[in-house]
Amino acid sequence: PEKEMVTAMENLTDIVNDSGGISDKSYISDIVTWMSDAKGFDVKIVYVCVLNATESRDTLHDFISNGGWNCLSKWLESFILTERHAAIRELLKCFQKLPITHRTLSTQVESKDVPGKMIRGLRKHADEEIKTLAGSIYKSWMDMVDEGNKKKAKRKQEKADQTQTKKSKSEKSGPVLVNNFMSAAFLTEDQKKNEIKKKKEAKQKKG
Repeated sequence: PEKEMVTAMENLTDIVNDSGGISDKSYISDIVTWMSDAKGFDVKIVYVCVLNATESRDTLHDFISNGGWNCLSKWLESFILTERHAAIRELLKCFQKLPITHRTLSTQVESKDVPGKMIRGLRKHADEEIKTLAGSIYKSWMDMVDEGNKKKAKRKQEKADQTQTKKSKSEKSGPVLVNNFMSAAFLTEDQKKNEIKKKKEAKQKKG
C-alpha cells in the first residue's frame, strides 16, 4: 500500500493544479485508469479528494462519461460494506459536486446497486453527516428525474397533438378537394352547354 501511495502521488504531481484538482480534462483517461487499478483505501481517498478539488464542470463531466461513474459506484459499495464512514462522507461530497444528468443515473455499473439506490439507503445511516448528505443528494437527483420525466411527457404530448392536427387537416382537405373537383367538373359541363347553345344560335342566324 505504501508503494502504491508513492506511485499515486508521483502520478498526480504532474496533473493537479494549485488547488489540488485535475488541471486539464486531457488527463481524465489516466485518472480513470489509475482509479480503476487502485487497491489501497488511502489511495482511493486521495483520488476522491482530487475530484472534490476539481472546479471544471467539463472535466468532471468527461470523468463521469469515461468510466469514472462506474468506478465511484464500486467504491461506494465497498466503503458501505466495510463501514468506512469518513470515506463515505468524502465520496458523497464528490457525488454532490459531480454534474449528474438524468442519463447518468440510468447508466449501467458493475456494482450490485446503482449509486442512487445506495444513496437512498444511506439516508437512514447512523452518522448524521452521512444521513444529511445522502438526503440532500437523493432529493436533488429525484427532482432532476421528475423534471426530466415532465419534459419527456410534454414532448410526447406535443408530438401527439401535432399528429392529431395533421390528421384533422387531412380529414378536412378530403371533402374540400372533392368539392373543388366536382365544381370544376360541373363548370366544364356548363361551359360545354354554352358552347353548344352558341353554335345552335349561330346556325339559326345563318339560316
